Amino acid sequence: MTQIKHYNYSEHEISDIIIDTNTSEYLWVAFKQDSSGNCVLQKLSAHNPLQKYFDIDIVATEISKLIINSTNLYVALNDVTYFAKII
Repeated sequence: MTQIKHYNYSEHEISDIIIDTNTSEYLWVAFKQDSSGNCVLQKLSAHNPLQKYFDIDIVATEISKLIINSTNLYVALNDVTYFAKII
C-alpha cells in the first residue's frame, strides 16, 4: 500500500524543486516571492522535507528554474537585474 505524506511550509507557493544529484539525500526547494519582495531557496532533507539545512533569501521576482551541474547549483531568475545566480 502506498503511503502519501503531506508537508506544509510557511513560505508561499513552490516554484521549483530539484534533487541534489551528488548524494540524492537533499532537495532544493524554491519558493515564489513573499510580501517582502524576496524569494526563498531552501536545502531540505529528502527523507524528511521539514528538516532544513539552508535558507537563502534571494531578491528577485521569481526563481524560475533550478539546475545542478557537478557541485554548482544554478538558479534561473525572472528579474529585471539578474537572470541567474550560481550557488
